[in-house]
Amino acid sequence: MILFLGYTGDKQMQKVLFTLTLLAVLVGCSRSSPPSVKAPSSPVLATVGGRAITQADFDDEVARRRDGPSAPDAGAVLRQLIEREAMLAKAEKAGLADSAAFRHETETRLISQWLSGTLQKEREAVRVTDEELKAAYEARKDGVLHQGAQHRFAILYRRGRNVEELKAALAEAVAAFVKDSDAATHKGRLTGFGTIAADHSEDAVSRYRGGDLGWFDADLPESSRVPQEVLLAGAALEAGKFSDPVIAGDGIYVVMKSGVRDAKQIAFKEAAPALRRKLMSEKQSAIEASFKTGLLADVKVEMKAKPSFTPSPAKPLQPPAFAGGPQ
Repeated sequence: MILFLGYTGDKQMQKVLFTLTLLAVLVGCSRSSPPSVKAPSSPVLATVGGRAITQADFDDEVARRRDGPSAPDAGAVLRQLIEREAMLAKAEKAGLADSAAFRHETETRLISQWLSGTLQKEREAVRVTDEELKAAYEARKDGVLHQGAQHRFAILYRRGRNVEELKAALAEAVAAFVKDSDAATHKGRLTGFGTIAADHSEDAVSRYRGGDLGWFDADLPESSRVPQEVLLAGAALEAGKFSDPVIAGDGIYVVMKSGVRDAKQIAFKEAAPALRRKLMSEKQSAIEASFKTGLLADVKVEMKAKPSFTPSPAKPLQPPAFAGGPQ
């Protein structure tokens, strides 16, 4: 008999399970096998509706309580064991254990405990040796552990219908930056255009971080926010320089190449922590794959029929939002 305390059903069922939960917290004992298979050497202390409470049950509960803040009282322990058996009998008689939800939750708990003693133990036992780490680094250093050249860009962005007015506004912003870039960037502590972007750019995402877009690989993978022609204009610049106004999307941009990184080989010491985590993950994934492969190896499975299933009506597709320039 298994008592599962996490079940939530109708109100009457919840009341019964709440009472069971409360007493289980006080008593907390659960016999793993029915009284009929108890060892004959364990005397029966009491029976409750035909259910036996043995000396072994009592001893187990007393041993559990010895870890508590106070010494267990023998009379109270036995009384609570009796009350628990009485409630279990009534709960079973009420048919609570026959509900599909109760069975599912109970089986899920059983599976979870089994997995924690099998698959989870194997996963936790995984280790990556220093030799494996060094071998993996040598095998991967010309690929994922080789970082290509990168560019860092910052933008000023304005949108509207009057192109000449927008160009003039951006020219004013650039002039303010050129006039005192140290003040705009707080002597290099702020990225990109610094405070000029906050005052003159309309890109809500980047304006309060100097217009900074971050680092891009030299092959310039497409950005979901910034038009490709803006990035291409930035890539053609020398570090620290900025472009003429670029008309793209629904606005006009000035882009600065604010930084350059040369291609480099990532050193072993730098790569080791992330590489070790990756190797651990790969080993654990292999354990899981092997576990799933062997799961049904010694279990006979016979498909009898296809299930009857009516899918829910599909929700109508919504038109995509306008994907113009940065908002």
